[in-house]
Amino acid sequence: MQSSESMFRVSMIRAIPWLAILLLVGCQQGPPKESGRFREPDLVEIAKLDPTIRLDIRYATTNNFMRRPMYARAKAFLQRPAAEALVRAHRSLKPKGYGIVVFDAMRVLLTAV
Repeated sequence: MQSSESMFRVSMIRAIPWLAILLLVGCQQGPPKESGRFREPDLVEIAKLDPTIRLDIRYATTNNFMRRPMYARAKAFLQRPAAEALVRAHRSLKPKGYGIVVFDAMRVLLTAV
């Protein structure tokens, strides 16, 4: 794992909220529309399927190239088939002394209702 001293860093020239506004204005049309039959979304939290899978979600900490947390929580989500495949791979590596570390995945905005 790299030390934070050798990590690539970026200095901001504009505040993050200002960039977020630009992104929202630029994306008012929304994502491209796709046609066809698609699987219903079924995002699952990786750590809930197998808590022994390590998470190193740097963007939820100050240990990233922006030097500030970009996510409120260090949680990672995948579509169920991908998450289950990841768990199978992780479990097959355990007897050999290895395991999986997840650095990034889908993040879900969690808000109080």
